[in-house]
Amino acid sequence: TSWSQKHDFLEGTKSHVLNLGKEEQEMVIEVVTEEGSVDITAKDKNGEIITEITDAETGTYNFSAEGKVKFRIYCEEHKGSVSVRKADS
Repeated sequence: TSWSQKHDFLEGTKSHVLNLGKEEQEMVIEVVTEEGSVDITAKDKNGEIITEITDAETGTYNFSAEGKVKFRIYCEEHKGSVSVRKADS
């Protein structure tokens, strides 16, 4: 129920799937942007957008979801990190 990625220079797209279980979970996306830009999209099992962050600045972003969630990050010369975790952990 968590995922993190740190990079010094990422150009392009990365994807990851988390299975959050059958009950809705409060989740947090933590972003660190030192250089470049990163866009983050989370979709549910039906392909519906749960949350979308464009040109994410350093900070935390909250959302709620259940089941399988597919995350897609698109980076342009991004230096920093992206992590996803339960809000209570």
